Amino acid sequence: MPDLKTNEEERIKRSIRARKEQERIRKRKRNLRLAISCTIFSVIVIIGALFIILNSMSDKKSLREEGIELFESGKYSQSIDKFKESIETGQLFGDKLDYDSNMYMAAAYLRINDYKSAYDIYNELDSYKYAKEDKAYITTQRDISNALYQIAEGSTSDENIASLESEFNNGNKSLALYLGTCYQKNGDYDKMLDYYNSYTESFGMNTFIAYQISAYYLDNDNLEAASTMITSGLNCSDDLYKDLLMYNDVVLSEKNHDLEGALSKATTLTQVYPDNEKFKKEYDFLYSRINVDTEPVHEKEED
Repeated sequence: MPDLKTNEEERIKRSIRARKEQERIRKRKRNLRLAISCTIFSVIVIIGALFIILNSMSDKKSLREEGIELFESGKYSQSIDKFKESIETGQLFGDKLDYDSNMYMAAAYLRINDYKSAYDIYNELDSYKYAKEDKAYITTQRDISNALYQIAEGSTSDENIASLESEFNNGNKSLALYLGTCYQKNGDYDKMLDYYNSYTESFGMNTFIAYQISAYYLDNDNLEAASTMITSGLNCSDDLYKDLLMYNDVVLSEKNHDLEGALSKATTLTQVYPDNEKFKKEYDFLYSRINVDTEPVHEKEED
């Protein structure tokens, strides 16, 4: 039979074990409450972050869409402001939207004759991982921007052109676009055609060259050649000068004395670019010629 001392020792041990077990239970409960609190806090933080991200994504995307709408309406300066706002709107994983906005913004700068800004953007687009798929297009647009910028700065001297022609003859075929534009500026249209055609043989047709050559042919009433060039341009993958090619197509029908065909094309043109005043006036002129209507169909709208 156990003595009193042994019983007391056993009681003390049981008491210690009970207290330890109670402490473990309390600790588990504290840890569970802490884990639940941390989980709830984390969920709140994640939801808040997602809300901020999705909200900024919505703002960034909507600003870009407004920019595209303005661009397609011919309001290039206003579209640039929207694209800048979109790019400046912070957003995680917004690189693709910024890349697309920069592509549009560079094209808009070209259309308002800010060739330096266009060139700078095309030059920076290579830093985006998405640029690989558009490499040929970006290179072409950069060449166009650079050529127009250099010409605007007065780099059309005989000495400069001779230096570039020497480099072209040594194999730098991309200079053909610049040289063609130089000769166009200087009024030497035979050489302009030679170099533009040389460029398209090496790099393919683009809407800029198609527009420039078709305008030249229209001015000289070479309507068959103009038609071929307009068709070629309208089938290009880039849209930069497609609206002006469509306008040239209207002029082509006029010169061919096909007023109904011209009106049909002008109708399409004003539907695609409803805010372009030049296109509206052409439509009104053709409509009045066919319908003997002295009242303008479009009224000038304030931008």
